[in-house]
Amino acid sequence: MHSVHADDPEASARVVNLIEEAAREVRNISHSLDPEILLQEGLEYALRAFLAKISHPGLSINLYTVGELPQLEPGQELLLYRIIQEAMNNVIRHAGATEALVQLGYDNGILTLTVEDNGKGFDPAATPGKGIGLGNMVTRINLLKGHYEISSRPGEGTSIYAEFAGLKA
Repeated sequence: MHSVHADDPEASARVVNLIEEAAREVRNISHSLDPEILLQEGLEYALRAFLAKISHPGLSINLYTVGELPQLEPGQELLLYRIIQEAMNNVIRHAGATEALVQLGYDNGILTLTVEDNGKGFDPAATPGKGIGLGNMVTRINLLKGHYEISSRPGEGTSIYAEFAGLKA
């Protein structure tokens, strides 16, 4: 980076691309690791710890559970945890939100997940393709045979809703 001069925009762009690629690789590696707290304490406890860690004075994050969450297979819990991590990463990086909520519900064999924020929102129709984060979330939702809906409008925040039937307890 020290060798790049401000008068060489092409070299600057290459450096930025290299840094972004390195950040993506680090993120992919970190996402492949099993969080020990999830394995030891379960999904709800791990989520509470994660959300408490990323909350700060400018962003209040609340977790709500509706019904008693079942103990799921470790792989399923890890996928749900990663979906929520990615959603919260998007809130932090893109939304400019001051409040967010994560809600997990379980009723009649169906697990529901909602992640909402009061951020700047976006127009899903005008978004040129899915970013890596959103793509990773959708892949994980599909692996759990879930269905999802993303609702957002500029100035009105974003809501992600996913529903999963048939998860194994």
